[in-house]
Amino acid sequence: MYLKRIAEQPLVAILDSNKVGILLGARQVGKTTLVEHVLAGQSAVFLNFDIEVYKSRF
Repeated sequence: MYLKRIAEQPLVAILDSNKVGILLGARQVGKTTLVEHVLAGQSAVFLNFDIEVYKSRF
C-alpha cells in the first residue's frame, strides 16, 4: 500500500525542472518507495548506492 507523501510534489517539481535532486532521509522512511512511485512508467535510470555494483561503476 502506497501512502501519499508531502515530499511527492516537490520531487515531481525537481524532476520536471531537469535539475539534479538528492533525496536524503533517515533509514526506512520510504525514500526508495517514493522515487519508484513517482518514476513509475517513465524512462529513468535508478541507482541505489547501497548496492556495491552501482558504487563501483562510479
